[in-house]
This record gives sequence, structure tokens and C-alpha cells, in this order.
Amino acid sequence: MNLSGDRTFVKQPRLVVGELKKSVIPSIPYYTGNFLTVTERIKDFGRRLGVYERGELYVGVSGHAGQIIIPSGKIPFGGKVGNIKGPLKYFKDKAYFQTNPEFFAQGPNGKRTTELQLCYSNPQLRDEYARNIEIVLKGENYNGERAFFSLLHDDHGGKFCYCKNCEALEKKYDHPAGAFYDFLFDMCHRFDKKYPGLTFICSAYRSEQTLKPPPHLKELPRNMQFGYSPLGCDFSKPLTHPINANWATPLENWAKISKRMRFSVYPTTYPRPVVSFPLTANIHRLVENLRFAHRNKARMIFCEFGSGPYNSFGFNDLRVYMIGEVCRDINRDEKAIVKEFMDACYGPASEMMQSYLAELEKIEAAYPKYLRWNPDILTLEHATPANLLRWERDFDKMESLVKGDGRKLLNLRRARYNLDQMVIAKWPYLTKEEQSGFGTLEEVISRAEKTIADDQYDIYREFKSDPETLKARSARRIAWAHTGLDQYIARARGGKPLPKQFSKYKTVYRIMPNRNKLGLDKDPDAPFGLCNTGKHPLRRKSWLSLRTYVHGRKPAWEIAIPPVPMGPRRFQKQPPDGKYQYYRLGAMAIVPDAQLDFSAISPQSGFGVGHLYDPKRPNRLFEFHLCAAVDPDKKWVKLGELVVIPLDKDARPGVKARSEKSNVDEFL
Repeated sequence: MNLSGDRTFVKQPRLVVGELKKSVIPSIPYYTGNFLTVTERIKDFGRRLGVYERGELYVGVSGHAGQIIIPSGKIPFGGKVGNIKGPLKYFKDKAYFQTNPEFFAQGPNGKRTTELQLCYSNPQLRDEYARNIEIVLKGENYNGERAFFSLLHDDHGGKFCYCKNCEALEKKYDHPAGAFYDFLFDMCHRFDKKYPGLTFICSAYRSEQTLKPPPHLKELPRNMQFGYSPLGCDFSKPLTHPINANWATPLENWAKISKRMRFSVYPTTYPRPVVSFPLTANIHRLVENLRFAHRNKARMIFCEFGSGPYNSFGFNDLRVYMIGEVCRDINRDEKAIVKEFMDACYGPASEMMQSYLAELEKIEAAYPKYLRWNPDILTLEHATPANLLRWERDFDKMESLVKGDGRKLLNLRRARYNLDQMVIAKWPYLTKEEQSGFGTLEEVISRAEKTIADDQYDIYREFKSDPETLKARSARRIAWAHTGLDQYIARARGGKPLPKQFSKYKTVYRIMPNRNKLGLDKDPDAPFGLCNTGKHPLRRKSWLSLRTYVHGRKPAWEIAIPPVPMGPRRFQKQPPDGKYQYYRLGAMAIVPDAQLDFSAISPQSGFGVGHLYDPKRPNRLFEFHLCAAVDPDKKWVKLGELVVIPLDKDARPGVKARSEKSNVDEFL
């Protein structure tokens, strides 16, 4: 059985059962994921894997809790700003930032702010937090059974609070999250005797916050459990690989002071900033991470991206199945699980699919770069024209092997989708001869678009007798997948001709903007018919920076400021008139997997430029020209494209990046 609800039974003409006494204790008994809310078929699939609905284990709050329990009043009920959600229903009329601003963190300027965390050292904040926990427990009819309640802080990085009391607790615990830990232990003490079945959950998350335990802590309270979240690790290697040592060691240290751990599983990379599915295997890495977590007392896992039916492209179906089987028996042979799954899902094409997976696994093991959690798929070095063409032809052969079997053909198309998406994304970088090998662009696009629709119509297939419901249920996820694909399609088809000023250059790269998890806005005046529309950053001197991961560097996140900042001064010579204009930003060298970020614009926008990096000429200068339309009244900005021109000269050595304090977690 796979994620879409297929079932395959082995034919057995004769079955002899003798005396049968068998009990199974799962290696990891609590497995929660984010895919069990779609159809009864998929719920049944989850039950067979031993997966719990998240709400079955938690009472009230299961994720980030800060401003959900102590709402500022700035985010409406059901709303979200950045990564911070609106309040629980019990507190939707609360506006603590108006009534009790001292509950919120003090910024470096001495003023209270909702953009950091809560002021966890404040005794009145703790009293109110405890009262609100009681309100939630009563509202959820909590009867004392074993359950979890999350106290996880809000999902943004940086220092917790700059007030003197919080900083004093940081010194006491010798830890940047000292005030938060003190708050957690206080809550554990307050609720321990009254609710012995209640366990408070928190996450070891972000290196400048809670990733590491306090150095002098010997044991956690009985009713406290930490979950470990290694989101910033190298996603091409397991945590046991030396490159991820700085992520593995903290988990081992948490295990020393914990009776049991929760582990956040990231089965594969996230589809961000563009909704995309990289050509990765991430199967062996997944299994190794589960085994490493189990050795370090993980008895509960929560799976993030790569564990849902709307994420079923590539090998995501296999990842979900693998997690369930390995949680049941941590020592199960992963190759046997792969064969079992592929034989059932791909039939006569199983052997070829296993070879395809094995090749990607081999590529990952030797991958020379840092594969971050939200990669630009164009930076993957193994996605060469030759490899892409060979793999497409292999899929043609596999599809011919299952001809006439609609179920297996759909399973193959799901596995093929991220390959088709990569071909479309790479299309502008292929020569005419290379393009001809794939057939026409429209053929590849048509297959990818059909796969998206067929995938969702299949997931909701019990509604076939009700076409309107089927269409409505599928529409959201179809549109979600298209937010990424449409962007690649627009670029592959080509945009409006560039202005004559660029005709003198032999090579010109045209890059479309992206924004995290969101599609671009339609705009017929934009170069490719799509743009990112954002609020004008009125008071920011510079709007952009160049960000990248640097493999092997500690910290891994490096930021550089281009020599000619993009900002209000840039418009003094070229006043905005609301129409698209090309602004020269200047020239600088780039680095692998770099992104030119316009972080001042809301929603944040960026341009992936790291795929243009040439390791044979690492210091080569590239000239940047931004196509933007700026409202003369300073209300909005539209970003249309980035024109990048490789120059015939190199950057001078000695250009400084921003301070070492800027690291991977600033972006997370």
C-alpha cells in the first residue's frame, strides 16, 4: 500500500499457521506526520504504518506557542504574520501588547517589541501564561490522561530578550536561552503534581537559541521532553557524517540528560523559496538519521515536509513508507523495504527504478556542496543536460514496461515529476541541440501539468461521482504545485525582449524573482508576465544583500553587501514613475548557492544566482541589473527580473563578508 491508497497483496495458495505467540514493541512507538487529514484511504494507510494524528497526542497546542498563548493583538484569530500564528480561540480577544507590553521582549533599543520572543523572566508573564494553560486544558476537556502540551517559543531566530532580568538568567545558566529554560522549569514545577499525566514539550532549535542544552544541567524535570530539530544540517548527508558533527553532538548531549527524546524528521528538502522538488534520493540519509535518533533516546518523531500526499512527487511516497517500517523495527533492511515498495508500486519497472534511486544515492554520498533545507534546484551539479536526458529516456522505457496499467503509470509519473520540473527549469540554459533531445518544451510541460492534476484527482478519487467536490478538493493543492512550475514555465518560454542596452553583451542571464512558499503575481507589463509585488521599504537605506551557504565554513551562512546598494538613493538619478525600469546595481563575485535577497521588501523577495558560479573561475565578476517598477508615492515596489552579465574580469581579493555573527540560523 502506498500514500495514494494502493494495496498490493501477495498471492499465497496455501497458508499454514502453527502456534503463534508474538508481541511487537515498535522501536519508535510515536510517529506523527502531516499527511493524515485528506481522505479515509490515506488515514487507513497511516494507521497501517502506526502513525498518529498529531492531535491524538497533544492537548491544546502542538507547535510554536509563544504568541498563540500570549497574543499581542496584532495578529487576528486564524491569521499569520511571518512564522507567527494568531491566537488560540480562547484568547482571540486578548491584546497583551496593549495591556501588558512588558510581557514581550525588550529590543536592543530598550523598547518592547513583538518581533522577538516573550520576556520569559517576567514573573507576571509566567503567572498569566500558567493561567492560560489552565484555560486551554479546561476548554479541551483534559481529563488527566497522558498527553503533551507544547511550550515551544515562536519561530524566529535571534536573541530572546535584551532586558536586564533575562540577561541575568542567561549568565546564570551560561546559555543564550537561560531565561526561557528558567520559565520552562517553572511551568514544569507548577503543573507536575496537579497534572501528572501532562508532559511539556519544547524543541532544541536554532544554534543561537535552544539547540544545545545548558552546560551545567544534569537532568530534565520528569514532565519535560525536548524535541531535536536539526533543520540547518547538510541535507545531502546523514547526521552521522563528519560535515554534520556540529548538529549531531547537541542531540547526544540532550540524550544524556533526558529519559526520552522527540526527534523532528526532515525526510527531504523543503520546496522553498520556489515550490520545487529537487532531484535527490534522501532515503539512506533518512534511515541513518532515524537510527541515530533512536540510539539517542528518540521514541517519538514528528515528520515535516516530505510526508504528505500533496508532496508525493519524486520519492516522497517511498520516504513515508520507509519511516513507518523503520519506526516499527529500527534494524529492518532498508534495501529490502525499497524493493518491497517498488515491486508493488512499479511492477515490471521496479528494477530500473531501484537503479535510478541507487544512482542518486551515490551522487548524494559524493555531493561536494552544502545542500541546504530550501535549495535552489538549479544549483544541483548532477542535473547536467546529459544526465537529465538519460534519465528521461529511462523513464520512457519504464513507462513502456507498465503500458496498460494506469495505477503503475501514475506512480511512475509521480516519481518522474521532479525530473520534468528540472528540465523545464534548466531549459533556458540548454543549447538548441540539447533541447531537441527532450522533444518539445510543450511536451514536457504538458506531462508535468497532467501529473499534477492526475495526482490530486487520484488522491480524492472517492469523489469521482461528484465532479464539483472532486475539483474543489483538488484545486488548492494543484494551485500550490503550480506556484513553482508556472514560474519555471514562464522563464522557459521566454519573456519580452530586453532593452537595447543589453544587446552589446554576448551572454546575458535573466532570472525571475522568488518569494518564500508563494507564487508570483500576474502582471502583463512584467518581463515574464509575473512579478513580486511588495510594500515599499520607506526608511531602509539598502534593500538587498547576497546570502549563501559556504560548505565547511563555520558558521555556514555568509552575507555580503553589494558595492552599490539598491535603495532610495538609487532613484535620485532615475526617478520612479510606476513603470518597469532597469537599475544597475553594480558588479560583484558570487558564491555557490547564493541568493540576492531583497529582505527589506515585504513579502521578502530574492533571486537565485548561485547556479552561475563557476568553480574554475571563482572570483569572476557579475554585473547585476534589477528590473523594477516603483510607485512614485512610495506605496509599492514590483520586482520583475534580474539581469546578470558575466564580466571578463575578476574581483579583487580581500572583500569582506559580514561578521561571523551572521550564520545559518539568522535565515531560518
